[in-house]
Amino acid sequence: MQMSKLVRAVGICRNKECENYNKDVFLINHSNIFNCSRCHKSGFYRPEQVITLNVTSLDFYQVRIEFNYDPNLDEFRSIAIVTDESLPKEGGNVYTLKSALIRTEKRALEMATALLGDLMRADECVFDGSGIGRSKEHVLYFDNQRELFKIELDLLGRKLENSRLRRK
Repeated sequence: MQMSKLVRAVGICRNKECENYNKDVFLINHSNIFNCSRCHKSGFYRPEQVITLNVTSLDFYQVRIEFNYDPNLDEFRSIAIVTDESLPKEGGNVYTLKSALIRTEKRALEMATALLGDLMRADECVFDGSGIGRSKEHVLYFDNQRELFKIELDLLGRKLENSRLRRK
């Protein structure tokens, strides 16, 4: 069974007479048409957008997040960049997320860091528009009995065995 990608966006009322003028509303899996819930007039719809430098390399060394969206200028006023300096830039890839949902530098940097980690496990789905898998923590409980802890540690080892993190 294939899961559909969640499309996240904001809807912005453009009616100057409306109380909600230029206020954004969070939308998920919404149609491409946005009507203000207060004045019922057509507004502006801005979905999140992902751009990759090329569509052949899964070797992402950098994540950029454009954020702090200005609806009047229809542009993002800020950018957060997280780079893994241990990875080669030659032949590598850059992942850019444009999101009107992110407003602060702190949140943008947290998202960029998480995305860079998630991209280490990503496959070709990154390029077909279905997105990347979200990170899942793997917790090891040191208080578990020795045999159970060994099983959990072996499981983690197998998970990481095929990871691009093992590259030299």
